[in-house]
Amino acid sequence: MGVQNLWRVLDKGNAVVKLKGETNFKQIVAAVENKVVAVDLSAWLMQAQTQPALLANYDSAYARAAKVVFDRSIHWLRHGCLPVFVIEGQTPQAKLDKLKQRCIQQYGPQRRYDVGNRAGGQFDRLGQAIKRLLDAFGVPCVQAVGEGEAMCAALNICGWAHACHTLDVDALLFGAITVYRQMHLLTDKAKEAELTICSRDDVQRVLGISRGGDAALTAVAQLAGGDYDLTGVENVGEVLALAAVRHLLRGCEDDDTVIQKLEAALAAGPNAELDALTKCTGCKACGHEGGTKGRLKQHPAQRGCAACGCTSGCIPRDFDVCECEFHRRADDRLLNRVIRLAGQTAGFMTKCRLAADTYRQQQQLAIAAVQRAYGVALPNSKHNVFRWMHRPDVRAISDIMCRYINDWEYHQVGGSSHLSH
Repeated sequence: MGVQNLWRVLDKGNAVVKLKGETNFKQIVAAVENKVVAVDLSAWLMQAQTQPALLANYDSAYARAAKVVFDRSIHWLRHGCLPVFVIEGQTPQAKLDKLKQRCIQQYGPQRRYDVGNRAGGQFDRLGQAIKRLLDAFGVPCVQAVGEGEAMCAALNICGWAHACHTLDVDALLFGAITVYRQMHLLTDKAKEAELTICSRDDVQRVLGISRGGDAALTAVAQLAGGDYDLTGVENVGEVLALAAVRHLLRGCEDDDTVIQKLEAALAAGPNAELDALTKCTGCKACGHEGGTKGRLKQHPAQRGCAACGCTSGCIPRDFDVCECEFHRRADDRLLNRVIRLAGQTAGFMTKCRLAADTYRQQQQLAIAAVQRAYGVALPNSKHNVFRWMHRPDVRAISDIMCRYINDWEYHQVGGSSHLSH
């Protein structure tokens, strides 16, 4: 799930590049060819269980998952793009509690919900079964120690993956450098090909900083609602949350102290002076502060306008933004509103600190695991620990597909050219 609607906000901020169809096909191919992409396998498994066409034609979760992974893997490999599949690890307790809460809210408390991922659980068994198919393909699989998105981000951070592929914006909160959100690679249908890219540099530009970004997005997640706080602050959506965090970061190069800044603002409470600014008090003629309780048609002759340098009246001019106190402090008023609402939300800061700590712990845990197993890639090096040997076990692939899909035939793997290029 991740942060509610954050992709939409990043898209509005031009932090998301969309390449689609035949006109962009060469760019799509250039972006993925000879690239290693860390794939959050759990996202593919979940998508396989929700697509109407698959639900109508395949009667088991294993069959649906096998069909999706088989088809997509072939298309990726034929585009010269190597997927490194990350298998979900143990779901953090803080997230598990919220997932259970979400299920109860949606479906009621009458049943026991098997949510998240745990060793031996239903989702874990599905992932391990699909891993056997991936092993037959000869493509790499990595077992996450915790959240799959965190391991994808760690592979990206350590230089072994050029990008992460996941629909979940949480990969950015775990520090991913490049995320491919939508990634449809179809060798025979160029007009349907699609690649949606979001880079850390573009996220930083939206946030107004030049380093970091994951802590700031964590603050946005807590205000707007995300995996570690389903509802966030009431009446504070993703747009208002992002604007408030941007204001907290004003003048900063990074977001290292953004959570502390948010906590300090909450401790100080709403500003009464800002509360008093309820409407425009500017001059319609010159755009400067009018000094009255409402908007002026023009400064009166007996008082004048100091900003215009007039002791009598003002100098009319064209202007885009009113310079009255109400408009000039619009960003301050916005943050003030968010602080008031957050202060009215029981336990908000406690939940915010817990989420920030969990994201950071999951990130550090994943990076440490990647470094132990593979080290860190050298800058600009063409060597990668992950590679495809172009030697799939066709018989094993066919046996697995026939086991899960009753009408699957051997020639659909071995007798086609799917795996020969």
